[in-house]
Amino acid sequence: MYKHKKISFKNLKVIGLDEADYFFKSEEDMDQFKTFIDAIDKENPNVQKLFFSATYPVDVMNGIKQMVPTNSIKIELPKE
Repeated sequence: MYKHKKISFKNLKVIGLDEADYFFKSEEDMDQFKTFIDAIDKENPNVQKLFFSATYPVDVMNGIKQMVPTNSIKIELPKE
C-alpha cells in the first residue's frame, strides 16, 4: 500500500510487532522489513518501534539493532 501511496506514515506514533522473530526468519524477510522500517523513518523519524517475542535468536537481535536507535531501551526477561 505504501508503494502505491495509499497510506502515509506522517501521523504514525508507534509501530508494534508481536512475534517479531517470525518476521526475521530469513535474510530476505529481514531485508524486506528493514525496507519497510526505512520508509517509515524517512517519512517520520520519530516513530516508536516496539518488537515483541518470547524468543530472539542472535541473528534476529542483530537485525533489530540495525532498525532502532542505539539508545533504545531493551527489556529482557529470563526464560523461566
